[in-house]
Amino acid sequence: MTFFDRNGGFSMKKILITAILLAAMLFTPCFGALRPVAMADDAQETEAGAAALTPEQEAEAKAALEEGLSCWFARDGKEFDRQKALAAFRKAAALGLGDAYAWLGELESNSLNAGRWARAMKYYQKGAELGSGAALYRQGDLYRLGCGVTQDTDRARILYEKALESGSLLGWAGLGRLKSGSDGAEAAACFEKLLDSDDWTIRNAGRCLLASLYRDGAEGLEADIAKSLAYYREAADEGYVDGYYGLGNLYYYGEDLEQDKAKAFELFSEAAEHGSFYDLAFLYWEGFGVEQDYARAAELFEKDVEAGRNAVVSAFMLGLMSANGQGTEADESAAADWCRRALAGSEGDEGDVEQFCDLMDALGVEHPEAGRFCGTWRLNFVENGETLMTPDEAMVRGMLLLYADGTGMFVINGSESAFPKWEETDGVVVITGPNGSELDCSVGDEGLAVPYGDDYTLVFGLADGRADSSLLYPVYRSIDTEAGARLRYSFHTGFMDATSVLDVHARGGSYYALRTTSSGKLSSTSATCLLDGKAYNLDPDKKTGTLVTETSLGALLKNALMMDTLYQKIVQRAHDYDYTLEIREVDGAFYAVEVYPATDYAAGCAFYYDTDGRLAHVLEDAPAVKPDMGETFYTVESVDGAPDETLFDLSGYTIE
Repeated sequence: MTFFDRNGGFSMKKILITAILLAAMLFTPCFGALRPVAMADDAQETEAGAAALTPEQEAEAKAALEEGLSCWFARDGKEFDRQKALAAFRKAAALGLGDAYAWLGELESNSLNAGRWARAMKYYQKGAELGSGAALYRQGDLYRLGCGVTQDTDRARILYEKALESGSLLGWAGLGRLKSGSDGAEAAACFEKLLDSDDWTIRNAGRCLLASLYRDGAEGLEADIAKSLAYYREAADEGYVDGYYGLGNLYYYGEDLEQDKAKAFELFSEAAEHGSFYDLAFLYWEGFGVEQDYARAAELFEKDVEAGRNAVVSAFMLGLMSANGQGTEADESAAADWCRRALAGSEGDEGDVEQFCDLMDALGVEHPEAGRFCGTWRLNFVENGETLMTPDEAMVRGMLLLYADGTGMFVINGSESAFPKWEETDGVVVITGPNGSELDCSVGDEGLAVPYGDDYTLVFGLADGRADSSLLYPVYRSIDTEAGARLRYSFHTGFMDATSVLDVHARGGSYYALRTTSSGKLSSTSATCLLDGKAYNLDPDKKTGTLVTETSLGALLKNALMMDTLYQKIVQRAHDYDYTLEIREVDGAFYAVEVYPATDYAAGCAFYYDTDGRLAHVLEDAPAVKPDMGETFYTVESVDGAPDETLFDLSGYTIE
């Protein structure tokens, strides 16, 4: 959802109008999405503080920002290119420009990523710290709309006012939106202040806000289609994408204006040239003003998902098309996947979730029913009789994940334990374990109390973030340790000034890691293998080895990849949401970095992702107890599911 540009949310009206035309859909239930959880009242607001950039840095950062905006809006002779826009915004952010973080959050909020609102908020927080009024404004929009946070219009107003205090006219856009439901004239007065801006994006956003206001009218302000047309035209004349699809919708619906199919098609085509493909895709799907072409519609919907302008509704449309064999053979699995992604991406958009679910109900499609207990619960303390211990005192970090489909999972210090069922009755959450046993978990002011053994109680509180909001989480979920995984990476240890290159193969309880270590002119190659409960040190060149030990550790025999240091770091942080987002440069490339602070049981870690979301680097801080060890920097070549099975055959080795 685009707060800065899009007026009136997603184009759900079109989907609902045509729902009756859709054939019945039959595919597997859309289970597995986490419900959005409320963020803590004091969690997400950040005071602005001006960043100190040199004139040269500021000039370079602003040039990069303008490059990104040109690619995002397809202006100044540039074609629309999300990836180039993302790379340019990252460069500006790495130089310390707060407004670049605001735009990074904007792109994140338009993505189909689970937890996108939480990630967007983290970008906005960083931008606000650097003095960005745009970031403050966007934080306000999250609170105004209740996206990923508890809806709070009072906090939104404070943030909009702070944006104005910082010198950004965008604060007027937020204040006007707060007024649009109760005082249309005052809302219009706020929006008109945006027209005085020298900033192309702010000025045209103001025009589109006014156009939307006059299109629908408001309390104390009559609808005026002529004014709406005029404002949309002014924005379109300057190449602003909202102007194109705003005008196109007026001609599409023909309300208080003669319907013009050809004009709508022309304007939606222009919008597509500027990166918004949904409306044009819908015309091809519907056959409105153009010959019906499902294949072309699917192509454009997929482009829209990739572009991120209307990713959620485009994904949902692809689900409907896959289910009905429109443009392709009917594919229930693909339909289910698209609809799951659409629903997962809708978190925080309660209105859109409701409409999606209403439409799925009308089509006879099952979907998860979210309840107030769904979400991520964080371990607050451990109780033993009269004694209370904090997680740090107990040396344990725990989370309880309650999914909307009635399944769940405990995560203790990174280790998962899934359970097949949970349900709530009269304030008691009953968790059913794999063996059929039940845990009665009471809910009180202190949180969700879970019995643990005979003497302990784990008390969880509803978290202020999502366990799957990080980019690390899908990396972790992509590693199937039972079916097989392969990790290729290198790392440099500062205190030894040594570099190791590893090629790791694992499947269930089998593990093989080839390591080449270099320090100065010295280099050595060795391998470690865990096979059938026995651990070996191997010399791959000489085909010799030594039996080191036999192990009876059941968990290790089920997941031998736990021996690997990189995988350990991924597991340790995969369910954590206590990270900050920032942009860093490595060898001229700019990465989104999730920074996890050190705890009593783990060193601080930073995970670096390229513009495709691929994990590229990991930086581990020196342990607090051994600061002289220095940092360890990992470079990740690949993480995939293709181990070399022949490496687990040691029949050619001479073992001592």
